[in-house]
Amino acid sequence: MNNNENFDDRLLAEIYNAIKSDEIVMPTEHTGLVRESYLWKLMLKRSAVNPEKFLHTPSGSYNYDIFTLVWGQTMAALSFVFEKSNYDLVIQKSIQGFSKCARIAAHYFMSDVFDNLVISLCKFTTLLTGREVKLFIIRRTLN
Repeated sequence: MNNNENFDDRLLAEIYNAIKSDEIVMPTEHTGLVRESYLWKLMLKRSAVNPEKFLHTPSGSYNYDIFTLVWGQTMAALSFVFEKSNYDLVIQKSIQGFSKCARIAAHYFMSDVFDNLVISLCKFTTLLTGREVKLFIIRRTLN
């Protein structure tokens, strides 16, 4: 390369700085945490160039809205994992998830979410039969 001569130092410095500032990520690395980190860096870089396209909000601004959107699917996923898993660690993690959902629901005074959580957990015990769960839901709806 370069007719067996050394490259210009300025050119090498430019190449080095270009690689340093724009990370090279191979297509096979575009998965999982590497992909997420790469996309996050790109977004931060783009937001510095075009700040009017990105809305910066204080941390926690949309927590209530996001939880309102996802709590049902989260409870369903946690219930499925809790019911189907045979591994203690996975069961413990799902119980931690239920606990965190309960804390968020309590923080935002979301009694319907908390009621749903109690019903979901009762289904895994003998505390309520199917008929009692239906009656509980009907009573809760009427109140």
